[in-house]
Amino acid sequence: MDTVSPVSPRLAGWRRWHRRIAWVALIAALTFALTGLLHPLMTRFQPKPVQFKPPALAAQDAVLPAPATALAVAGIGELVGLRPVFDGRRWLWRVESVSGVVRYLDLAGAEVAEGERAHAERLARWYSGEASAAVAERSLVTAFDANYSYVNRLLPVWRLRFARDDGLTLYVSTADDRLATISDARKQLFQQSFVALHTWAWLPAPLRNGWINALLAAVAFTVLAGLVLAARAPAPRRFNLRRAHRWGGALVSLAVLGWASSGFIQALGNAERERA
Repeated sequence: MDTVSPVSPRLAGWRRWHRRIAWVALIAALTFALTGLLHPLMTRFQPKPVQFKPPALAAQDAVLPAPATALAVAGIGELVGLRPVFDGRRWLWRVESVSGVVRYLDLAGAEVAEGERAHAERLARWYSGEASAAVAERSLVTAFDANYSYVNRLLPVWRLRFARDDGLTLYVSTADDRLATISDARKQLFQQSFVALHTWAWLPAPLRNGWINALLAAVAFTVLAGLVLAARAPAPRRFNLRRAHRWGGALVSLAVLGWASSGFIQALGNAERERA
């Protein structure tokens, strides 16, 4: 029978902590890995836009007049944005003031009511191909949240949900006619599960980042303790499950440490962005 020499009290302590914290590390690693699969599922099953480029401006029959007259009639002296918009029948000026207020003027300077909302709806219908369903919900999004995450980058955007069984929802930017993202009820279910189980965005930022860092520290400590045991503790001469566990753990230790370290760096970046 192959025997193993008794280990020192110090190594015995390392082994106890390695076994205890390994359960925490295992649960954390499995939770992050399994819930991380929701991300490719969201990408795979999310709705696809019908159009991928902004609508082309209609051909102009004549050169548009200079906007100075229209701006003067509307009483606009300073602005940060000005561009022509074709609403399907006529040309309009989209004007953004220094205070962030967006107004739509016809070429004579008369203000067009609901111009921004109508522009957002035209973009949503263009990108989705939806021509008949009514708009069930329309709102201006000025901050990232659980439904519209930081990865989309664009702000502000309009959120429009059509009255359809699948809850088709589009986020569009009227400043440059871009589509930020497209979603439906199925993608929102995946996204809510991802937020609840993977990113934990429902927790306050300090508590969330502290909890994630604690779990990553548990993973790192488990790996380091295992490496100490593999290097210092005597091993049986025959090949068995204990020896396979020892050398298998040593082989994957670099990958696990890299995963924990990169996760820690990402958590620091998230915390810095949230403070900003």
